[in-house]
Amino acid sequence: MLFLNATNLNSSGIYKAGIAGFQYQNTKGHFRRAQEAESKKVLKIATSGIATLGKFKTSGYFNFSRVYQDSLSWTTKGTEIDAQPYYFASSKAGEFERTLYDFGGILSYDLIKDKLSIASGLEYKFSSSTRSVDPRPSVQNALLILKPELIFRTNGHSIGLQALWGYGKERFSLVFKNRDFGASLGYPDRINYIIYGYGLIENMQSPQNTVRNERYKGAALNYATNFTSGNLKATIGYKQWHDDNSFRTINSITNNLIGTFILDEITGNILANHVGSEHMHQISVNVLSASGQDKQVLYNSTNYRYDHQTLDAEYLIRFHHQRKKTLELGASLNYDKLEKQDIVSAHYVQNTKVEPGLSAGMYFKNQNKDLFSVYLAGGYIIPFNGGISVAPLQETVFTRGVIYPNYTYDSSKAVRLSGKLNYISSSLFKEFKTGFSVQASYLSVAQLGEQFSNATFLPSKGRLNLNLAVNLYF
Repeated sequence: MLFLNATNLNSSGIYKAGIAGFQYQNTKGHFRRAQEAESKKVLKIATSGIATLGKFKTSGYFNFSRVYQDSLSWTTKGTEIDAQPYYFASSKAGEFERTLYDFGGILSYDLIKDKLSIASGLEYKFSSSTRSVDPRPSVQNALLILKPELIFRTNGHSIGLQALWGYGKERFSLVFKNRDFGASLGYPDRINYIIYGYGLIENMQSPQNTVRNERYKGAALNYATNFTSGNLKATIGYKQWHDDNSFRTINSITNNLIGTFILDEITGNILANHVGSEHMHQISVNVLSASGQDKQVLYNSTNYRYDHQTLDAEYLIRFHHQRKKTLELGASLNYDKLEKQDIVSAHYVQNTKVEPGLSAGMYFKNQNKDLFSVYLAGGYIIPFNGGISVAPLQETVFTRGVIYPNYTYDSSKAVRLSGKLNYISSSLFKEFKTGFSVQASYLSVAQLGEQFSNATFLPSKGRLNLNLAVNLYF
């Protein structure tokens, strides 16, 4: 029940609803990227809802999560953003604990009934992360984004003009509890490096204090319409992320800038539903194009370039949707292309892959209006047009520990299988519906990608994700 803009909220036809739930997620397995934990557990409390009062309509959400990662190495990022170039890392694996708060909402007001509305959206995120082994980071990150919007409506069509402004700040500190690790290079896995991109690293074997100042700006054009047999929603948006990274100074007003990373993103999505007399159809398409580069103070030039393009498309058809037992079939296609270049260290990586998939679901409704569903899906990941280039004299421990293993992972063929059981009871409690769900997915290697003899980690076997949820529907 998460609405990304007021245009979709106002045209949804939902005036009052709510959901509150608890989720447990467990992910584990050796088929992973080098900067992912072997095992990850998440406990999450999530609530969301919609309310309408006169000319006002609002939606909101609140999420609280505790994340436990058992063996994370080669990263100390507070927010796990793949594009981010500047961070500290060591090869020593250790336990990470993260606390995440995420809340926001939309408030819309009708200036002219069925003609003109104004709205304001808000997102706030706070995370706190710590690690229990040397080198020990402590990271606090806060982010606030505002999304004002103006919505025009005519003849059943809604068009929203949305702006975006945001600011974030992260404080990072790193210490060594054991002085032997911090004062010596005799323990290779405890050596702390600063990462400048995707290959260029520097030894920083002393306590560190840094700060990130983030700025966001952007705009979006939103569209929604409802017609007799369905509805259509579409959005195209632009967002720029400006990320300044600095060493914190004690005896100076200004901090020492490490570098700045600027990422430009263009996103688009379409969701169309058609409800026929017997069958329901749904088509969804989501696209992303992101391009970024840094400006590093040390070299007074660009060192790191990042490009990422994705496309996710899905078609669903539900047969005889008015019956108590219905069948749903689907087909999907995912496309992902990622390029990273580190100029100074002469590292370049490109990965492209597609994942076609099929799905099937059965939906049941009994005389008490209880709902039960079974869902199965499968996909096959096919890499192509990949490439890696590393200058022989520029190979480092980061190359062997992260870049080579990640390329093996991204160039591997893999099979994805997933399933979900969902039950919603209308009779367990009279005041609200109660839902229970079990969801699992397994990613298995079909053919391991290019391997490197001097890599210090090799992805293999598979990776299992299990999700259990209990929800209350109001």
